Amino acid sequence: RPGRSSIVARTQRVAALLLCCLLLSIICAALRNTTQKTMSSQPWGDKRWSRETKKRRLAQARAVMDQIDEKYKTKEEEQYLDPDKGFAELRDPTAPRPIADDKDAIKSFKGDFAFLAPDAKCRVAVPSCFGPVALDDEVPPATQPYPSLEHAFQAVRSNDGAAVRLCETARDAKRVGAKAFKKRSDQDAFREKAVDVMDTLVRDRFARNDRDALVATSGRRLRHGNDFGDGYWGLKGDGSGRNELGKALERCRDLCQNEKNFWSAWCADRVSNVDERDSAFDACWRREGDQKLQMLPAVEEALSLVLGRREDSPLPLDHASISRFHACAVNACRGEDGAYVLVDLGSAHGTFVHRKGRSPKKLEPFVFYKMTKRDEVQFGASSKRFRLVADTERRRRKAERLAGRMSQQPDDEKERTVLVRSLAYEAEDADVRKLFRHIPDVVIKLERGSATVVLPSKNDVTRALACD
Repeated sequence: RPGRSSIVARTQRVAALLLCCLLLSIICAALRNTTQKTMSSQPWGDKRWSRETKKRRLAQARAVMDQIDEKYKTKEEEQYLDPDKGFAELRDPTAPRPIADDKDAIKSFKGDFAFLAPDAKCRVAVPSCFGPVALDDEVPPATQPYPSLEHAFQAVRSNDGAAVRLCETARDAKRVGAKAFKKRSDQDAFREKAVDVMDTLVRDRFARNDRDALVATSGRRLRHGNDFGDGYWGLKGDGSGRNELGKALERCRDLCQNEKNFWSAWCADRVSNVDERDSAFDACWRREGDQKLQMLPAVEEALSLVLGRREDSPLPLDHASISRFHACAVNACRGEDGAYVLVDLGSAHGTFVHRKGRSPKKLEPFVFYKMTKRDEVQFGASSKRFRLVADTERRRRKAERLAGRMSQQPDDEKERTVLVRSLAYEAEDADVRKLFRHIPDVVIKLERGSATVVLPSKNDVTRALACD
């Protein structure tokens, strides 16, 4: 029957479909079991696999670090041309490399830090042009300050301060300085002392202004980043360079932490013909209207006296109108009877000099005036007047007095024995003998950290005072 046959055919198709599903499920189950067996055969939790992986990754990291070290080593060994000095030099491998991730570093002298830039408007004098001014004379043009740090440096570099003063911008001054520098015969000698010159100019620049702003950057590295390729005084665009200007600013900032040391160094930049061990100051004072002078203790082995209303001031200055760092007396007049140099450090109420037969003169700030031993100095509105006498022969006279006393005494080995302290533990006999190189035939007994030196004769005791 037609109806029965259709039912049979439909039943057969359903049975075939069920059979196909059964076969398909059997195949899937078999595949699943095979996959599980394969995955379970790999030692994912095996400690040996974990140890080998760590070794492999550590070896890869070491290889990457070796590649980086080789890259920097190659870069340091390459010579580069310094655009500012115009000569090729080998980069110092011991110099610290710029730290790119130093977030606190000042990487550009712009904006709030524009006062650190060499072309910033300021007043900078050249210490090598130092010359004390007579009390009644005008300040010579050669000692006048330059309008920027770049102007002052190029004036020293070119040996032509008059031409640099005519330059309106720092870029023009640098161009004039570079052109004149090529004509100098002592270029190598200047390159060796260029950093020292910059140190003295930076000290003079911040002696006059912005010293507090410089100290406010404490704890931050100063990097003179630039886009004109100066790799000596600053850092190039890729971070390479010596950054000598930034280092000079950091050295000046460290010195400014102690203002007394800063002013002493600033004054010492202008004195080259006097040994500090030979320098001494005698002082006395009187009240205005009094005639009697009161002597003060002498200050020995000091090139300069930083005067002000402080506890450690060598002069008793206690008036409210006197600044903490008011003025500075410098022993820079060797060979002249008691003469010295006095400079006002930008005090609020000024420094006045009373010379007999003349009206009082107020000193201009940061100008070095030549004083005599009879001049009386008044600080601020104080009624005290001080007289200072500079001495450059104090040590020689001490040696002569010592020699006179020893000549009257019998020769004794104990009197000819000198004890040298604060020696290094690894110091040898030759090191101690260098200290007494002017005296032959000394007998040295070396101990740990000290040495006992017996001099040949009594006259050699005074000669030992001349030994460094």
